[in-house]
Amino acid sequence: MDVAGAALVVAGGRADRSSPEQPARTRQKTTAAVAARRTPVSVGRLTGGADGIGSLGGMARTATAVWRIRPELVLALAERLGEPVDRYVNGSQTWFTETPGGVALEWRLHPVAGYVKPKGLGHDEVWDVAVESQIGEVRLRPEEVWGGLECFAAYGDDIEPATLGAAAAQEIGLAPDATGLVDHESIGNEWERTRGAVSIIDLLLAQLAG
Repeated sequence: MDVAGAALVVAGGRADRSSPEQPARTRQKTTAAVAARRTPVSVGRLTGGADGIGSLGGMARTATAVWRIRPELVLALAERLGEPVDRYVNGSQTWFTETPGGVALEWRLHPVAGYVKPKGLGHDEVWDVAVESQIGEVRLRPEEVWGGLECFAAYGDDIEPATLGAAAAQEIGLAPDATGLVDHESIGNEWERTRGAVSIIDLLLAQLAG
């Protein structure tokens, strides 16, 4: 397998949709600047390999923060981070921010196990409809499409899990459900082996609990 989790974006692609509620100008500038530095490793796949800050038995591990999906999480992302930078056909949504110390962070809503695009929606409409459903007519519940949110250093920068968790909590106003070190490669391999039939969030939480 190439970089771990290469299958996490299946036939991925970005949809540049505008929204009546645009993020603040400062957030747009920050997101654009960070996203412009993306590398093939950070786009549409989980990072891993030599970039992890820890290792166990030769297995590279990456600091991560994880939130289980819930309505207030979706609203926090919409209010604090704005529109996703990338919207993928497998349901993933991504954002990029930067800590005060200059570490670029990638935020990713991971799809549920066995994700199927909601009927009648394009992949670039899923986020908008889910957000609108939190403030108006319920057409799509977040738990129907996403298992949860993950935040990690986008380019393999060294950052301790506790530092990452604190920075992420300050960024979106919600503390993560779990933080620690994970092996993204094994998670990506399992997701690929099962053709997306497993929950990435469940796999992450299982490693963090272990």
